Amino acid sequence: MPNGTGLLGDPSSTQSSIIVPQPNNPNIYYVFTVDDLITNTNGLRYSIVDMTLNNGFGDVTSVKNELLVTPTSEKVTAVLHANGQDIWVISHGFDNNEFYAYLVTDTVLNTVPITSATGFIITYSGNNFKGSGVLKASPNGDKLIMCALGFGTQLFDFDSSTGMVSNPINLNTEYGSYGAEFSPSGNLLYTKRGLLESSSLWQYNLTATDIPNSGILLFELSEQELEDEQEVGQMQIGPDNKIYVSIKNRDYLSVINNPEVLGLGCDFISDAIYLLGNVCRYGLPTFIQSYFFVGFESNNPCLGEEANFSANIPQAYDSLVWDFGDGNTSTEENPTHTYTTAGEYEVSLSVTAGAENSLESKTITVYELPLATPLVELKQCDDDLDGFSLFNLTEINELLSVNHDNEIITFYETEADAESYTNAITNETSYSNETVNTDTVWARVENTNGCYETAQVNLLVSTTQIPETFTKDFYQCDDGEDLTDGISTFDFSTVTSEIEALFPVGQQLLINYYTTVSDALSETNAINDISNYQNIGFPNHQNIYVRVDNALNNDCLGLGHHITLHVNPVPLITGPIIFEQCDEGNDGIESFDTSGVETELLIGQTQPIVFTYVDELGNTYPSPLPSPIVSNVPVLNIFATMTIEDATSPLGGCSVQTTISLSISSGVTAHPVSDFSVCDTNGDGLHEFDTSTIEATVLNGQSDVVLSYFEADGTILTNPLPNPYIISSKSIVARVESTLNSFCFDETIIEFQVNELPIANTISNDFVCDDASNDGEHVFTLSNYDNQILDGQSDAIFDVFYFDNLENAEQHINPLQDNFVVASESVTVYAKIQNTNEAVCNDIVSFQLGVNYFPIAEQPQSISVCDDAINDGFTELNLTNFDDEILGDLNPSGFSVSYYLSLNDAIEDHNQTAYNYTNTTNPQTFYARLENVNSPQCFTTTSVEITVKEQPVLEMNEYWPLCDNHSVEIIADFGYDYYNWSTGQTTRAIVVNEPGEYTVVVSNDYGNLMCTTEKTVFVSLSDIAVIAAIETVDWSQSTNVISVFVEGLGDYEYSLDGINYQDAHIFEGLQIDDYHVYVRDKNGCGVIVEEVYLLNYPRYFTPNDDGTNDFWQIKNSIKEPSNKVYIYNRYGKLITELKPNDSGWDGTLNGNKLPSSDYWFVLERQDGKTYTGHFALKR
Repeated sequence: MPNGTGLLGDPSSTQSSIIVPQPNNPNIYYVFTVDDLITNTNGLRYSIVDMTLNNGFGDVTSVKNELLVTPTSEKVTAVLHANGQDIWVISHGFDNNEFYAYLVTDTVLNTVPITSATGFIITYSGNNFKGSGVLKASPNGDKLIMCALGFGTQLFDFDSSTGMVSNPINLNTEYGSYGAEFSPSGNLLYTKRGLLESSSLWQYNLTATDIPNSGILLFELSEQELEDEQEVGQMQIGPDNKIYVSIKNRDYLSVINNPEVLGLGCDFISDAIYLLGNVCRYGLPTFIQSYFFVGFESNNPCLGEEANFSANIPQAYDSLVWDFGDGNTSTEENPTHTYTTAGEYEVSLSVTAGAENSLESKTITVYELPLATPLVELKQCDDDLDGFSLFNLTEINELLSVNHDNEIITFYETEADAESYTNAITNETSYSNETVNTDTVWARVENTNGCYETAQVNLLVSTTQIPETFTKDFYQCDDGEDLTDGISTFDFSTVTSEIEALFPVGQQLLINYYTTVSDALSETNAINDISNYQNIGFPNHQNIYVRVDNALNNDCLGLGHHITLHVNPVPLITGPIIFEQCDEGNDGIESFDTSGVETELLIGQTQPIVFTYVDELGNTYPSPLPSPIVSNVPVLNIFATMTIEDATSPLGGCSVQTTISLSISSGVTAHPVSDFSVCDTNGDGLHEFDTSTIEATVLNGQSDVVLSYFEADGTILTNPLPNPYIISSKSIVARVESTLNSFCFDETIIEFQVNELPIANTISNDFVCDDASNDGEHVFTLSNYDNQILDGQSDAIFDVFYFDNLENAEQHINPLQDNFVVASESVTVYAKIQNTNEAVCNDIVSFQLGVNYFPIAEQPQSISVCDDAINDGFTELNLTNFDDEILGDLNPSGFSVSYYLSLNDAIEDHNQTAYNYTNTTNPQTFYARLENVNSPQCFTTTSVEITVKEQPVLEMNEYWPLCDNHSVEIIADFGYDYYNWSTGQTTRAIVVNEPGEYTVVVSNDYGNLMCTTEKTVFVSLSDIAVIAAIETVDWSQSTNVISVFVEGLGDYEYSLDGINYQDAHIFEGLQIDDYHVYVRDKNGCGVIVEEVYLLNYPRYFTPNDDGTNDFWQIKNSIKEPSNKVYIYNRYGKLITELKPNDSGWDGTLNGNKLPSSDYWFVLERQDGKTYTGHFALKR
């Protein structure tokens, strides 16, 4: 197309472009393009193609590369609007999470997008390709899939009515997400996962409840394939409903043959279509996804119901035919059909559009109806003689259908509700008839395929035949493990024979007992064992309901509350209560406090309880028990009976019995043991204690006792204790316990102390600088060194002392005062650290204190230095050159000098400069720090200013030409104080007439500083050129060439006009003409000129005697007088011969005009070359 070049987009973009037709207009197409992420300035743009332009071949209109939005992330897709006509074009932004949906209608492209902000924020983070990957719509338009390299893969809902995107679902967050495609139905999704270390193809089930976890691995590249830089790329559904997959650097195109099949049955073939030696890259073309939504939808009906069919055809078609698989067909787009027999049918849809035909087939199933009894009766007893009762409708399930266990049976009050599956009876196990004595409901019997039949159910209410006066009461005391739960065990099996006596002899009866009237009515949850029944769930009191049925037809004969169960309360058994006391006087007599016995036995019980007491000797006691009770026997047992009396119960009341035991045992004593205290000599916190005398000390000769040990937290220790006993500091308990009665015991605490041995950590020597007086004295505060010797050890455990000699420190005498005066350069102080609980646990360390001399710095003079070759005012300085001047009379071995760029740095000793330092300002001041090497805090400062003077720099030419038989003046740069040449001359310029090397030295005089430099120049010969040859390439109108070849000593340049010169000796692209070649020596030694010309011939001539083009001759032929030209006709016959000085051929032969035709010539040039050609004669 003439205007079809220059469309934007990028070949590196994931989805560079998509073509979208204007709905209902076969001539207008939109071309949408997206930029790549590297450039990413052009964004999403569109151009319009009109197929009526360019003589029907189409062309891009003036609407070209129009901007919609920028920047974007290499993504664009298109899908039909819900109206089936308009088309959504969807892209994604960059540096945001925004989708842009543009609507193309039959009249306009709406350039204001529907914007949805959801999902990943695609942004740049160190990788220009991060965020690339496809955006695809499902063919039916309800889903979007987005792959973003470096972010992952997200699935979205798409509303094709509004253009809104929502509900992001992360399928994965792997770096290598790039390609994806939907199956034609949109039920399955295929994506690429992994990058570099893996690359694979996955399938997801979009109908699954948990879509992210439905992924199935279909294919994965091998390690070798990854090393060959193969990688799964884009995917695209084709018109054959297959999905094609590109794998980078593979010479086959891959394919998914059955994309609607879940799992490996989808049949992925990696090497499916050979590319004839070409290889895949990442991409595949992008299309409107809706064009691949084909096929049809159908249901599986029950026998007798209509089957509904709906064709999914996204484009215009010519005809279609349905084949229902039973011999019937239809040409409607959405037909219905009723099958006469249940079973499976193969249904097909054939669609014809132009010359193309597509066929889609499916198997549908027509399900059988269930078999149901059309009329069933259900009878129930009247529980209160009002003509109404509760029915368990499920009792008739087995009468309704023999297959009821595999079917769903529901009940309704009308047949219409049963047919429409609405208003089902919810209380089907306790349904009450709505008319007296009779009623009708309807049952719906439905199989697992959803097919159903209905049946009528007649409900009948009959009168009970058990008299209301027939009642039975049963009483029991509360029993079981819990005597307070109101639950007991009953046997009311005798009632069965009494009920049988109420009915005629020989009548076959079914007698059941229930806990509720609803269970009795519904015949559910009957009591299984009436001879061993517990009233669980009905504490203290329970009603039992009796139901009597005819054993032959299950007709209800009697129903009602005829049994009552009563549970009488029982006191709690709270004993026995045991009183144990040691015989402290060892006289066998002890008094026991029994005042709280009854309160303890009651433990909060509120019922009126009667207590009676008798001991094992037969002695009775009043209630409450006397207190104290004095006993002179080792053990006295008293039996207590507790009764809750109930005059209304035939049982009279319920009782329990417990025991009160009074016990006397001999006493014991645990004698004290002296504390064990030692010093931890090896620092491990442990010590070996000698425990050999502990037991004898604690027992002190007692018998009938046992000794045990345990820690404060109750942990039991071995007995006897280990010896040696290796432990850290701890307290243990020694317990002496009677072997006769364990409650007789005594305890004592034994202390083991392992006192921490301190470490006297190193104290740094402290040498201070004397004050300005330099009197050699200083007062030190010794407690300032405590933290050093402690070094993290607790000052609550250890004390620190200072001494002036080791002996005093060891004997702990004459400790020093905290303020200690030192009057020499070095004294030794001894620091002692000891445990506050055990003085023998100590350690000693020594350190030095001293007073050092305060240095005074001399003030150096400011100096100047020469600059380096760069001559920028900055050069490397050796600062140590100033040390001697600053030290003055001080000994260098005792004092050091360092340099800084600021006075504060010099004072703080921060950022010291290197001794070899390049100045940063000019002039620059340096600050020197002079300090005592034995005491760095003894220092003073001074400064020195350094100025960098300009170094001469010679920029004169290094090479000077000398023309033959001439001289040349060599001129040095201006502005220096002195010039000295290697010739001995002292002027700025010298004249030489011989080639060779010449050296000049220049100097600047700064008084006390002389800065010099030198330069050597080279004088070489040059000369005018000699033209050795000129070669031409002519015989054309404007592409002729002249080449000049010269000899000489000079450096030459070339020209054809004597004004414009070039270094190249070849001139190209020349017209036929006469030229002068100029060769000039660049060193000024002269110019040489020579004439040259170019030959050509006319391509036609018109010999009609009009004075124009009447003769044919070689142009510029006169320049080569020895040339010859031979002219032939088209058959090779010689017509004439021309010489350079001839006027030319006039188109005649022997005076006769030759016809218009092509004629050939041969030119033999005087240099021996031959040229051929042809020209036209026109009349």
